[in-house]
Amino acid sequence: QLAILDVCGCGRLSDFGIATAVQPIAQSLHSLNVRGTHFGDQAAQALAAGGANLRRLNASCTALTPDGLQRISQASSRLEVLDLCYAQHLQSSDVRATVLPVVQRHAATLTMLGLGGFQLLTNQALREILMVVCVKVGGVPWSGADHGEPPLGGLTHVGIGGCPELDGLETLSSLQAFCPNLTALNAHQLSFDGAADAEAGY
Repeated sequence: QLAILDVCGCGRLSDFGIATAVQPIAQSLHSLNVRGTHFGDQAAQALAAGGANLRRLNASCTALTPDGLQRISQASSRLEVLDLCYAQHLQSSDVRATVLPVVQRHAATLTMLGLGGFQLLTNQALREILMVVCVKVGGVPWSGADHGEPPLGGLTHVGIGGCPELDGLETLSSLQAFCPNLTALNAHQLSFDGAADAEAGY
């Protein structure tokens, strides 16, 4: 049975068309890439109704809404990859209300999180998200001051490019503190204007 479905870039695929295609195979799917399609709430509902238990979802540049995201999150028990970069109905949302509950549900398994293009993503909100999914030892966040290598776990890939509210230095500080196993970072257009102003004495 089909376990991986990649229709990335199929811009003529409608939400209804995707819903029709995925519901019969929902139970066997564990990886779905619908980047750049019209994937939205109809397809999300079809996945949930069909018993999907996704591990990897790339819904970047789609029409997925907060409601659809919650449906997929509730249907899935262990999301590992969640890419929501430039999802048109999510990128202007309050991430504390839309993304944070999903991260909390899948904190033990999530390794990749894409929030590129989120217009309202602040450093404080990002920090709250990273704290939930950070590497922990005995329930306590691992610290760089601890001896030895960090234990496995936490995010290894973060996408936060094109987020205008993020300050570069503060963002890098949070990533260093909460993502010791980070191996990939997409952070195009990350602003360091605040650092430049500080150096100039403004």
